[in-house]
Amino acid sequence: MRRGAYVTVALQADHGKPRPAIIIQNDTLHLPQSVVVCPLTTTINASAEPLRVTVEPNRRNGLKNQNQIMLDKIASVSRSKVGSVIGHADAATLRHVTQGLLVLLKLT
Repeated sequence: MRRGAYVTVALQADHGKPRPAIIIQNDTLHLPQSVVVCPLTTTINASAEPLRVTVEPNRRNGLKNQNQIMLDKIASVSRSKVGSVIGHADAATLRHVTQGLLVLLKLT
């Protein structure tokens, strides 16, 4: 699992219901028991940008619907809760994710 991969995860707050998420942790950081992700939602809120990054479905990302990456819902999940890789984010999406995380965490 690498940064930018879209995976399915079962988050505790969602009652174990699998949903797509994007891996955001650094590839050089290996946490053996967990992985850091941001879940996706099909409920689009354009006014929430840059903390919500809109992603259109395509063959590369494997998404079936338009989604938003919820940067304000960062989660560290057990690797056992992570399902298969369904696709990968493109470079532009990863730039938007990085910029949103910088704003969220006030790292700029």
